[in-house]
Amino acid sequence: MYRTGLNSRLRSRHFLADASPREGIEHSHDYLVEVTVSGSELDEKGYLVDIDMLRSALSSVLERYRDRCLNELPEFVSSPPSLENLAREVHHRLGAALGDRQWSIEVRVWEDPEAWASYEGAWG
Repeated sequence: MYRTGLNSRLRSRHFLADASPREGIEHSHDYLVEVTVSGSELDEKGYLVDIDMLRSALSSVLERYRDRCLNELPEFVSSPPSLENLAREVHHRLGAALGDRQWSIEVRVWEDPEAWASYEGAWG
């Protein structure tokens, strides 16, 4: 199995109404978003995924969330903007941006150096 990864930074805000009082107040995070693409086949160039294409797709996806209050976005109306749900949304949007190759994509979102959540699944 091959794996190709990329990290990117994202600053956004959120609040979690049903969480601890500290989380219930709007606050910001400097997230680290870590993406790992896994697959068993390389393309004709010898790549699992072109890293420039992955960088561009991730940048485009994260732009939706950059400097925004996540609670105001439609994808977080019916589910709170927790780390887990943010990882899932980035995963789905990134998969769509990358196209129809057969990959497994893991998106891990770090809230701070110790705390993270991830979402992983097949795409393509």
